[in-house]
Amino acid sequence: MYDTPFQFLVLQESGIRSIAEMAGKRVGVGPRGGTSAAYIPQFFQTLKIPVNLVFGDWAELATQVHQRTLDVLAVGAGVPFPSFVELEAKNKVRYIALSSEQIATLRLAMPELTSSRIPAGTYPSLLRHFGQLECPLRPIADICGFARRTCYTVEFAIVAAISC
Repeated sequence: MYDTPFQFLVLQESGIRSIAEMAGKRVGVGPRGGTSAAYIPQFFQTLKIPVNLVFGDWAELATQVHQRTLDVLAVGAGVPFPSFVELEAKNKVRYIALSSEQIATLRLAMPELTSSRIPAGTYPSLLRHFGQLECPLRPIADICGFARRTCYTVEFAIVAAISC
């Protein structure tokens, strides 16, 4: 099983320096039904930050950020995330962290979330460790009382079905 840290990327020129400054902005959250599309809207709703959500393929959303028609890319996925690497190769980007208060608020609302750290160097411009939240599958299994072996079996079956 792998962890899925939530990550927020903006272009440096956007002037966005915090999650709160995303209010009213266009935020790409990936395809409907994905982890990001399931959680990121809840994040903004819980934090009472109104945003304009944009769903779609990650490559297309990254292109929209590059073309300046999308303000934020919000991802819940393993690192390094390919669209982030691609954007960073073409643009000066900024990674936006949740504040400690926002992390506490979200963890109270969604107890399956845990603290996470994206190590310095994961992305070329990430020069120091970056604290965020993640949604690992292990704690969900623990909360629900499933044996870890059962979770591995279920995850394997899902991945095998998707690969067909």
